[in-house]
Formats: sequence, C-alpha cells, structure tokens
Amino acid sequence: MVISLVLAAILCWTAGFWILFRIPLCQRSSSPAADTKRVSIIIPARNEAHNLGRLLESVRTQAGRPHETVVVDDNSEDNTAEVARKHGARVVSCPPLPDGWLGKPWACRCGAGEAGGDILLFLDADLFFEPDGLQRLTDAFENQSGVLSVAPYHVVKKPYETFSGFFNLMQMVGTGVFAFGNKARARGMFGPCVMIGRRLYEEIGGHETVKDRVLEHFALGGVVDRKGVPIELRGGRKSLNTRMYPNGWRELIAGWTKSFAIGARETPSRIMIPVNIWISGINMSIVILILSLLFGTTAEITAAIVVYLLYAGQITFQFRRLGTFSPLLSMLYPLPLFVFLGVFFSSSYRRKRRLSAVWKGRKVG
Repeated sequence: MVISLVLAAILCWTAGFWILFRIPLCQRSSSPAADTKRVSIIIPARNEAHNLGRLLESVRTQAGRPHETVVVDDNSEDNTAEVARKHGARVVSCPPLPDGWLGKPWACRCGAGEAGGDILLFLDADLFFEPDGLQRLTDAFENQSGVLSVAPYHVVKKPYETFSGFFNLMQMVGTGVFAFGNKARARGMFGPCVMIGRRLYEEIGGHETVKDRVLEHFALGGVVDRKGVPIELRGGRKSLNTRMYPNGWRELIAGWTKSFAIGARETPSRIMIPVNIWISGINMSIVILILSLLFGTTAEITAAIVVYLLYAGQITFQFRRLGTFSPLLSMLYPLPLFVFLGVFFSSSYRRKRRLSAVWKGRKVG
C-alpha cells in the first residue's frame, strides 16, 4: 500500500513544476524609449508610518526619478503624513470614506485625481525598490502595450514570516499565466503594484468601477481585460521588494484571511485542478512518511523519505523564486502548509457566512 501511495505522490509532484513554470522579470531596456513619459507614484496609506520611510527612501535614491510621489493619507491614526512629508512626498488627505466605497479603492481614486503624470504607478506602502527598480518597471511598461502589474519579491527577516510562503506561491499560481505552456491572457492583477496609463485609467472609469471590491486589483484587471487591453504580469525579483506583516503572527493571519478565499474563487479551473493535485500530493507525502515510520519496512521508510525530500526540495526551490524564505523552514513544509490550509478554510468559512474581516481598523468583505 505504501509503495502505491509513493508512486501516486511522485506523479502529483510533477504538477508542482507545471503550475509555476516561468516567472518573467522586469528587465532594463537595451533601447529605452526616447519619449519617456512622466510617472506619478501613488501610495494609498492608512497607518503606514512604520513602512513609508523605507519605500520613499528607495524612491529618492532611484537613478530615474519619478515625476512626483503622492502619498494618500487615508485617515491614519499615526504619523503617516508626517513621515511622508519628511521624505519629500506630496501628501493628499483623503476625504472621509463615502457610502459604497472600501478604503483602498477610495484612496487610490483620491490619489489619481491629484496626480499629474502620464503614467500612474499605484504602490502599497510596504514595498521598496532595488537601486534601479523603478527604471526596470518603467522600461517594462513602455515596451508593452497595456497594463503592468508586479508581484514584489518577499524579503523575509523573521522565521515566522516564512509561513507566508504558500500564500505567496498561490498568489502567483492563481493568475494562471505562469504555468507551463500557458497562452492565456491575464485577467487579474497583483494588488501591491499596478502601472497604468492615465488615459486608459480614465477611460475605464478608474477605481470607481471597483469601489466596493475587497480585491480591487482582480476586479480592475477584469475591467481592463473586457476592454481588450493586455495585462502584463511580472515577478518583482531584482526590481521591487516587500516585507509583509512584520508585526507578528496576528498581523500575518489577519492579512491573509481578509482576502484569500476570494482570490481562490477567481483562480481559473484549468489551474485549480493541478493545484489541488499538487496539494493532495504534498499531504500524501506527509501521510506516507508517518505511516511508513509507524508500520513500514526499511524499503518503505526509504521510499517515503525520498518522496518527502522531493517535495521539500521542490517547495524550497519555488519559495526562493518568490522571496528570501528560509530553506530550513521550507524543508519543514508541513508547518507552513498547515497554516496555509487553516487560513484558507477559515477564510472560506467566513466568506460563506458573510462575516467581515477587520483590517487596519475597518471592516472589509
């Protein structure tokens, strides 16, 4: 029985490379466009004083400076506005949240209304650039004909942050565009970084079209796609980084819970099937190891260890493509997997019962 499970688990293991095969990055252009347009960076910020300095300092030291940096102070309860001004950003005070709007779409809308650039770059406050990161994004944007969205590279500082690994992985996988042999169009975007031309932004109605959506980036991507405009998705390694949820377990769990079940629902079925196969294989590898250690022969124990190491190596490889995740904790993959599954099912339950999550003092969902 154990050997049959081993063979099944190895077959499931191959799906782990199929679902996340190639991650294109933002590259410097060998022939930059002569008519470089003005870039307005827009940062919606609510209680982000602890993050803003790092992002704004990374903007200040870019070789290619933006036209302007606009921080939208979304009724913060800390010194967000003071930190933004200290680092040279223009601060826009967001009016009180109107009925029917969620916080981030409203802040993005307010920032876009104040920005004067030809290109709008919406960034979350917990991001920061590599030394030539902004130029890489700008070159990538100007060498395509639609909207650019980048998944930031996750810089991990503390061991518990490695537990975001499966969430980061599923964010990338869920788009459906990084799978082996994929030829499908992207129909959603990554929330932390969206780069869009002002004219297109105004033509589609901007964030007003997604004002009540928790995952406004998915919804806005759908609006762009229905207009027939291509969406280019890239990985952030070498250009744009993030450090997610640096304030402990509670922040990490709350941050992922607020949106993850919705994101899974948006994942194309052609991707969900191999994802479920792969997750089943991971669970199978854990069960096989436990059963073989309890009841197996020497050959079965050896086979179970081989399967476990295959998955450990694969998960470590995939995690390192997305961030500086600890190889040691990646090798102990049952731990971050169980956290991922627990948050996923909790988020699904809350979604089904229509229970709101709380994020930065506001109810969402």
